[in-house]
Amino acid sequence: MITVDIPKNLDEVETKAIGNFTKRQVIFFGIGSVLAILCFFGTKGVLGTQAASLIAMMCAVPSFLLAGYIKNGFTGEQIALIVFHKKVLSKEIRPYQSENIYFDMEMDRKLRKEKEKIERELYGTKKAGGISTKKSQKGRTSQRK
Repeated sequence: MITVDIPKNLDEVETKAIGNFTKRQVIFFGIGSVLAILCFFGTKGVLGTQAASLIAMMCAVPSFLLAGYIKNGFTGEQIALIVFHKKVLSKEIRPYQSENIYFDMEMDRKLRKEKEKIERELYGTKKAGGISTKKSQKGRTSQRK
C-alpha cells in the first residue's frame, strides 16, 4: 500500500510551476539571469572577463535572494514594500497620544470650586441656590419669642 504524507497546515503548501520552483521563484530567477547577462556583456569589453563576471554576480544575487526569502509568511518583496512605506511614505515619528479622562474631571472640579468661591465672595456666606454654608453651632438652641 502506498502512503502519502499530508501536512496539517495547508497554508504553507505552494504550487510548483517548473520543476521544484514556484511561479514567483521562476520569475525572480529569470530577472536575475537577465540582469547578470546584461551586466556581463555590457562591462566585458571595458573591464575584462573576470571583473565583468563579478559585477554580473553582484547584479543577480539580490534577485536570487529575494526568490527564496520568506519570513513570517511575508515574501521578500512584501517586506521591501513595507519597509519602503515605513521609511519613505509615512512620518518617521508617531507620538503616542492618549485621551486623559481624569484631566477633564479634575478641570471640572477646579472650575466648580472657583465658581463657588466667586459666589461666596459675591453673596457672602450663601452658596448658589440659597443654601447657607454656615455650620450650626452645637449645644445652642434657638429660642423663639
